[in-house]
Amino acid sequence: MIVQEFRLLSKRDPQNDEQNWSRKYEYEKILRRIQSSRPHTVHNTSCGNEATHNKFKGDLEALVPIVWNSDIKDSPIYWDITEESPYKADMVLNISTLEHLPLEDREKAWDMLWKAVTPGGTLIYTFDHPEVSTEWLEEKTGETCVYVDSPVLHRSGAISVIYLELTKELS
Repeated sequence: MIVQEFRLLSKRDPQNDEQNWSRKYEYEKILRRIQSSRPHTVHNTSCGNEATHNKFKGDLEALVPIVWNSDIKDSPIYWDITEESPYKADMVLNISTLEHLPLEDREKAWDMLWKAVTPGGTLIYTFDHPEVSTEWLEEKTGETCVYVDSPVLHRSGAISVIYLELTKELS
């Protein structure tokens, strides 16, 4: 596992003002990453506000030849991320989803999402922090989260967003 990026998102990151508080940064960053890396297959395991998320799914499908959307909302397939995936993809996305699982299910989902990535592929996570602790992620990755000035904060001021990008080494 190679950690490509592990940091809090910043208000200085590009954003799309049409989205809600964290998605306007998360979706924009991920779409730009896809444009630069041009994966052939993407497995989107994220969920979100229906209108916002459906627009993101459409944006993915416009950029990537093969996209599997296996979230619960409005998708032709469903995959329980705590079980092994029937799909292997060049890029697997899990946007602000893992923090909604109980801790024991997070561990299972972490392993199953990683198994769904092809060799040389990428797994991108975003997490609401502190709902997912940086300590847990640092233990999983062996790397330290980079804290930034001007982090993206929820209107409550208590929640920020972690971006984590991992690459699977070629066998």
